[in-house]
Amino acid sequence: MWVLTFTVMLLTVLSVQAVGDRPLPSAYGLGHGFLAVGSRLVVTLIFVTIGALLIQRRLDSVVGWLLVVIGLDWAIQDYAVWYAAADLVGVSQHPGATLAAWFASWNWLPGQVGIAAVLPLFFPDGRLPSRRWRWALGVSVAGILLGTVGLAIQPGGLFLFPGIANPFSGPELKFLAAAIVDLSFASIGAGVLLAAASVFVRYRTSAYRERQQLKWFAYAATLAAAAVVATIVLRADLDPSADAQLIVIAYWLALGALPVAIGIAVLRHRLYDIDVLISRTFVYGSLLALAAGVYSASIRLFQYFFVLATGNKSDFAFVISTLILGTVFLPARKRLEQVADRWFNRRERKLDLFAEQVELVAGISVIDPAALARRLLKETLNALGSSAGEVRLRSSGGDTIVAAQGKIASVELKVPIATPIAELGTIALGARATGAAYTSAEIASLTHAAHAVGVALAPAVDEEAGAAILLR
Repeated sequence: MWVLTFTVMLLTVLSVQAVGDRPLPSAYGLGHGFLAVGSRLVVTLIFVTIGALLIQRRLDSVVGWLLVVIGLDWAIQDYAVWYAAADLVGVSQHPGATLAAWFASWNWLPGQVGIAAVLPLFFPDGRLPSRRWRWALGVSVAGILLGTVGLAIQPGGLFLFPGIANPFSGPELKFLAAAIVDLSFASIGAGVLLAAASVFVRYRTSAYRERQQLKWFAYAATLAAAAVVATIVLRADLDPSADAQLIVIAYWLALGALPVAIGIAVLRHRLYDIDVLISRTFVYGSLLALAAGVYSASIRLFQYFFVLATGNKSDFAFVISTLILGTVFLPARKRLEQVADRWFNRRERKLDLFAEQVELVAGISVIDPAALARRLLKETLNALGSSAGEVRLRSSGGDTIVAAQGKIASVELKVPIATPIAELGTIALGARATGAAYTSAEIASLTHAAHAVGVALAPAVDEEAGAAILLR
């Protein structure tokens, strides 16, 4: 599939080179300069490459196959457009150029809509959230099929080549095509909303690792959605003949972030950096918006005062505005960082990271029960701010304290260190130094960490029990 896609892309590049700078009689691409076309081809290759990597990892990876199919669809779409374009501008006489133009005018829809209406339903494990979500998939697929048929039979000028009449339609199909297209828009809109809702539902019911994967996906999907909205708004304000290369490049690069995020999430490379990325985006995005607003408002305000006082505008308005911006920048950044830390970098997530580390090393290295218990207690006290705590592990002689720090006046929280079939011990915590109660999120994170430790300790505990039996 990768070789096929690359071959089609190579043919597209040759067609683009043949067309050169000649004006393209098409609404396609919102600009057709080399950089605009190149950005789309690069993103197409990224989709196919990431998809191939996921398929190589697991042959039944639904997400991987979707990425490959979308990338291949775009590659064929590009070639069809430029195959027809080369004929239309008189560079060469290709057989079937009208057929290629007709094909390109409806083939774009499955790939573009599939990203928003189908892919989220299967991310990250290749399965629907539950059987009940099959009807949501049906709505999305029905919308894609109806939209494709509607564009294919729409009479008059083709969608991407308005100067070419649809060779497979006529005036008698006008109302039928319009009704199908309207119905498809409703289905696609509902499908996109349902797909977005499925990500939210997965997030609420998933464990920590899957939540991190969903964060990567949601982050990239938000960038892509913002790029789509920005492209529509900017194109509405621009003259149709204006050069829109930069808009197209930005759009495709933002869309290319989606397969990269999927690759990071599924392959779990730097998976846990997403919280830092979201936090920094929030801080500096908000700071940029605040700075732009303050600077613009202060310039207008001081220019107004200068006009009232002197009758003329003055460059001092820019100087004063810059000083004001410099004064508010650092306090605003510190405040935004505090908000970001509170929202995105909560302390209990350190326990989830610890649990992931334990899960990675369990089974591939020798576990020292006492050392792992001490590490669990240390991470817990640092993450939750407890004043004291202790870890007890069960042995043939009963529960034994293997790690302790401080003196527990009263146990405020106790969580079992257990596997699905047996309880191996407990971790108990005293009150916080601040006196605040433990939250449900903190209890869930500690339970996750204690379970990971329990699974890691199970072989060592079983070995000790077997040795004790032999000694008897």
